[in-house]
Amino acid sequence: MTSVTFDGRTLCPGMRCLENSHPRRWPIREAGYQSREAPTRALYESVGGTLEAYYMLSGGDWDALHIATLPDADASFALYKVAMSSGGAERALVQELRTLAEADAADKRSSTTYKAPGRS
Repeated sequence: MTSVTFDGRTLCPGMRCLENSHPRRWPIREAGYQSREAPTRALYESVGGTLEAYYMLSGGDWDALHIATLPDADASFALYKVAMSSGGAERALVQELRTLAEADAADKRSSTTYKAPGRS
């Protein structure tokens, strides 16, 4: 992967993780939102990754956005499994960030001759 630039910083390879916290975790607001960063950073480090940025989101379907560097797809899978099984997250979504050039290159690899079963 080539590097991804976000918020003035270069990240590579990039992953985006959206999080919805379980309602029982919301008392953490009393300790301040910043208190969530250290445990989240430790979670990424436990799978060999690095938390690059952590943003709270207002409105919409998600509570937080993480930008992270993860070593591979296995780390992404492990991160998701740990986050969901810990009870801290009600839902999570982990997505790979791609540059526009990487998306174009991947698109060129897709088959245009594939026909779904039952289609002529």
